[in-house]
Amino acid sequence: KGEGLNLSLDYRNQWRSIPGSPVTGSLTADYRFPNRVGVGLKVYNEKAGLIGRTKVAGTYAYHLPLKESGEELHFGLSLGILNDKLDYPNIIGEESDLVAAGYNNQGLYLDGDFGVVYTNKRLVIEGAIPNMKRFFGNDIRGSIAASTMYLAVAYEIGMNLDAVKVEPKAAYQGASGMESIWHMGAKMTFLNDLVSFTSIFHSSNSSTFGFGVHYQNYTFQSFYTSQTAANREPTGNTFEIGLRAHLPQLKKERMFP
Repeated sequence: KGEGLNLSLDYRNQWRSIPGSPVTGSLTADYRFPNRVGVGLKVYNEKAGLIGRTKVAGTYAYHLPLKESGEELHFGLSLGILNDKLDYPNIIGEESDLVAAGYNNQGLYLDGDFGVVYTNKRLVIEGAIPNMKRFFGNDIRGSIAASTMYLAVAYEIGMNLDAVKVEPKAAYQGASGMESIWHMGAKMTFLNDLVSFTSIFHSSNSSTFGFGVHYQNYTFQSFYTSQTAANREPTGNTFEIGLRAHLPQLKKERMFP
């Protein structure tokens, strides 16, 4: 929130009881200018089994004030390049397999995401279309299961100076190749946003619990998700941590009165 530079670092280890389970990491930097414009850059890397995926995306955002009461519309468009690589030396099979050999020759893949958010002092309504190529039917190299849309609404109960604040949130995640997922949960913050606890229940037979600490311009977040497969067999938990730093815009000081 607010003008200036934001830096974020995230790490996620998913389905840890399964060999070759996905491990992801990302680094994000975004800057909001005084003229309602924001820009961002994200570098994302994922390793799942023999497949490695790297994505670099740039984002342009525009923040449109609606009223003096703090209502705003936020628009964002991201464009990125995706590169998939197969860990060829560790494949157990025929070295002459043309399918495996050709996987690394696919070249770079261009895709984009679009999102819009409405905010006021308490209410947040979000909508996003990730993987726009798939959404508009032009996907030629997407995964079998992928997110097609995201909708969410949240409402904050409590004032900034209250000892406890509660923010219930509901979200819907559409997907292709699998069932869509509903998310229901709430975030509780204590001591003027110093400490927070989050609990989320998902329609995919899993639940997430989070803990966060916010001090001045720095935030630490951690999340733990218990996961169960469609056949009710446990797939192992998911652990995620994130670090965020907000560097507000420095005001220029006049050298002379």
